[in-house]
Amino acid sequence: MRLWHKLLIAALVLAGLALGGAIIFGTSPAPAELTSISDPFKRVDFSDLPPIRKLDVKHGSPIAYRTYGEGTKGVTIAIHGSSALGASLHALAKGLAAAGQVVYVPDLRGHGDTGRRGDVDFLGQPDMDLMSLILMAQKEQPGKKLTLLGFSLGGGFLIRFVGAYPTLQPDNVVLLAPALGPEAPSTRSAESQRWAAAHVPRIVGLTILNFLGFSGLNALEAIRFAVPPNSDRHQAAAYSFRLYASLMPLSYKRALGKTTAPVHVLIGEKDELFNAESMRASLAAINPKLDLTVVPGVDHVGLTLDPAALPIILDKMAIP
Repeated sequence: MRLWHKLLIAALVLAGLALGGAIIFGTSPAPAELTSISDPFKRVDFSDLPPIRKLDVKHGSPIAYRTYGEGTKGVTIAIHGSSALGASLHALAKGLAAAGQVVYVPDLRGHGDTGRRGDVDFLGQPDMDLMSLILMAQKEQPGKKLTLLGFSLGGGFLIRFVGAYPTLQPDNVVLLAPALGPEAPSTRSAESQRWAAAHVPRIVGLTILNFLGFSGLNALEAIRFAVPPNSDRHQAAAYSFRLYASLMPLSYKRALGKTTAPVHVLIGEKDELFNAESMRASLAAINPKLDLTVVPGVDHVGLTLDPAALPIILDKMAIP
């Protein structure tokens, strides 16, 4: 065997070992509970939470969702943030409904009562869920303008969605403190402000395997969140690679550059997860239909819970 053959084989073996090591051992320790995210929900009144409804779909188990309002001013599909469930947007959904919107709030697949906690059946399944919800909303509320609203990772998911499906553009996109993805400089890095611990080496390794056509390890955990201890009964404390890759935008710049819908981004002045000015700089010059508003005195979760944020959100939705 020639020397270069031996060197090539050795290089391939080393690359395989490095890839395997990254996937097996490339994890991060779970972050400590971030109480600024979890504690505010302890003060929310959920006694008037609408009942869960189920939408049957051909591509998987039913989608759980709630409906708010009977208004005539438009339809909003509101997508919750990472690890949470649709009920986390209860206060915001009530406010939107009081302003004349019919609001649909699903549990994203892998959360709450939709599918199994922290995972999906295949890459892209949440996209198909949202398509099904849009078709249902348009059938139930014909002729009404459609707003897609997403909070935190829900906003990141909508960025991914509108960029991937240019023929399925809503009338309005509202992104509340959106997670822009791994390439964005807007995420705060201080340990005390860390909401998620991504297993970066594993994610990179699995991404390479999927690029090569192998998806057999996509059920492995890819990210873990700073949720309260023993909260697995209610929250998705971690995501599989399948779910992570189905929700997180790979390139927010490319995705937002493709959408033709008006895009409104709002972020709290005191957001402890994302830096407002860095986000403004990140979004500048991407899309002429995109604008960013900083909501005074509001932190990350406060953007959906603080009554002071609601009028600003409604204004961006062009609701009188």
